[in-house]
Amino acid sequence: MGISDGIRVLIARKQRAIIALYIFLVAMAIYLLGEVLELAGVIDMNAIELSTLTAVFAVFYVAQLPVLIGCIVVVAMWIHRAHTNLIDAGHSDLEFSPGWAVGWYFIPIANLFKPFQAMKELWNTSFGLSNDFGGEAPFDIKAWWGCWILGNIIGWQSTRLSLNDDAGAYQISLIMGVVSSILSIAAAYYLIGMIREITNVQEQEIGVQDVFA
Repeated sequence: MGISDGIRVLIARKQRAIIALYIFLVAMAIYLLGEVLELAGVIDMNAIELSTLTAVFAVFYVAQLPVLIGCIVVVAMWIHRAHTNLIDAGHSDLEFSPGWAVGWYFIPIANLFKPFQAMKELWNTSFGLSNDFGGEAPFDIKAWWGCWILGNIIGWQSTRLSLNDDAGAYQISLIMGVVSSILSIAAAYYLIGMIREITNVQEQEIGVQDVFA
């Protein structure tokens, strides 16, 4: 596949990724509303017999998982294509291959920092910036990764507390769940912006280089 074709594929994948992320944002907003209502005592997910409103939110809670999986798939496809375009454009000295730019997300421990480094490399190389080891990462990437990691850690702790029979611990778990959801929404927001900007700069810079090559 030539670089021009690669750019066209990237643009198509950008559109699918952004649509999926907006669906995720809506799902997370509903999820967040449910957490707030549960914290306020309007709904009760632990009740023996669920009210109609509680049952509706329970369905949305279950539906969140396939939405998240769908987002992961389409965003991973965008990341792979964006890295491949850099190689096709002649950047042969990249630290991360297209496969590992995606694969590191699924490796325990390493997934705490490697995906951030890969995205930083993708951004800096696409924009023609230095990607030295000690180089500064753009704010959007730091904000995206910080929100994503912190949101997941808090969410995991919230789940652990929710299994506790103590009512006070359960209330704390709900508060932590709200914070986790807000951070996840923020991470998705920053990711949408990053996908747009990286795709646009590759279309403008790499596409132009190909035309005049």
